[in-house]
Amino acid sequence: MKDHQMGECFLFLVVVMVLSMAHSKADKNENWWSETVPYKMGTEKMTKLHFYFHDTGNPTAVKIAEAPGSNSSATRFGELYMTDDPLNEGPDPNSRLVVRAQGLYGTSGMNESSLIMGISLVFTGDKKFNGSTISVFTRNPITHKEREFAIVGGTGYFQYARGFITAKPYWTSVANQNEKWWSETIPYKMGKEKMTKLHFYFHDNITGDHPTAFKIAEAPGSNISATRFGELYMADDPLTEGPDPNSRLVGRAQGVYGLSGMNELSLIMGISLVFTGNKKFNGSTISVFTRNPITRKEREFTIVGGTGYFRFAHGFINAKTLRSAHREGNWGDETVPYTLGPEMMTKLRFYFHDIVVGDNPTAIRIAEAPGTNSSPTFFGALVMIDDPLTEGPDINSRLVGRAQGFYGLSGMDEISLIMGMSLVFTANEKFNGSTISVFSRNPVTHTEREFAIVGGTGYFKFARGFISARTYNGTGPNPIVQYSCTIVHPRKISFY
Repeated sequence: MKDHQMGECFLFLVVVMVLSMAHSKADKNENWWSETVPYKMGTEKMTKLHFYFHDTGNPTAVKIAEAPGSNSSATRFGELYMTDDPLNEGPDPNSRLVVRAQGLYGTSGMNESSLIMGISLVFTGDKKFNGSTISVFTRNPITHKEREFAIVGGTGYFQYARGFITAKPYWTSVANQNEKWWSETIPYKMGKEKMTKLHFYFHDNITGDHPTAFKIAEAPGSNISATRFGELYMADDPLTEGPDPNSRLVGRAQGVYGLSGMNELSLIMGISLVFTGNKKFNGSTISVFTRNPITRKEREFTIVGGTGYFRFAHGFINAKTLRSAHREGNWGDETVPYTLGPEMMTKLRFYFHDIVVGDNPTAIRIAEAPGTNSSPTFFGALVMIDDPLTEGPDINSRLVGRAQGFYGLSGMDEISLIMGMSLVFTANEKFNGSTISVFSRNPVTHTEREFAIVGGTGYFKFARGFISARTYNGTGPNPIVQYSCTIVHPRKISFY
């Protein structure tokens, strides 16, 4: 998260919405899934935090991949970094460490210096928050003095979190240095939710005179894989009002996507849609983290957060590969009231197999930092996965889904992962083809840990929740982990 162009010290003001949980009486079921039951979420609360990021030049962020032309690009487009950055209580670099920012960021702007950031903020400086995390997936236009980042989930004290971060250079900050870095958590009431519908056209230009998506990394076997498994791209793709590439530009899709399917052409996409073609939305973004089975004519993507006009956004995108152009109305429709139906809770339990070695590995390293192999924590390694999820701990037990996406070694002092993956379910008629999106930190040496569910598609549309993970067998090179998922999602959506 190095804002090299912006100076040495940044204030991060974090507003986090925390949900207290009113547990329903869900019966335990011997199946890998339980019946979906009514669920009542407790009162929302708000916590405010502020801390400081210091760009001191210490190597807490390392480049792990780049596009062929990154070095000659004015914006360094296509570079990808792994980070484990310290965040302090005060503007003095020697003040108390309260947070670590672990994850990835990439230079995703072709015409403006802009980052796509996928990080987990890990809290260390307060007994109440210790070990808790908030997940941030967002665009960062680093040349802007003030900007906003989307909080898309959390764990521990911040389970079910959503919110935003306001970032600004310290010298423009009006923060009281004598204040605590955190405020009391207080009750909070969200206003009436509304729905905005947009439709536009996405142009992924990989070839031609003016490509907007470049390969930045790949696995050793990507070129001989039928699905190009392991390739990773950085994109700054145009979004237009009509199907003609020369029609009015309404935004850009900036971020990364990777080929994450071993047996089917499928992408894991982490992008920020930045809107420019409507006065109301200008500069606002929506964060998308999702699976994209690209050979299907119609598919659904998860919106996990947003900034500006779309602050606290959640929703979905219906994507259709263009064969014939038919449009009605403007690309930005009116914003109208809507309501979600009663929330339900579904519990799932299955086993995750990360097969790193053997005849048929499902997790393959695609990028690394120059010093990764000499690091005791393998800091900087990036791995693409298409890992099986089974009903029991035996790899030969019934397949219930796949975990497609990536994980990166993001801890410098502790073996810890940043995980961005889509869990795709296949073994239950109700859930078939549905997904849940997970973006979270994974301290793999801990026997028990918690991951944030930040969205979903299909049956799990508008999902949020958490996964309780327990290492079942971590002694060999191919770990087996039990996942117990608590997924909260609406029964239906009603429009006024």
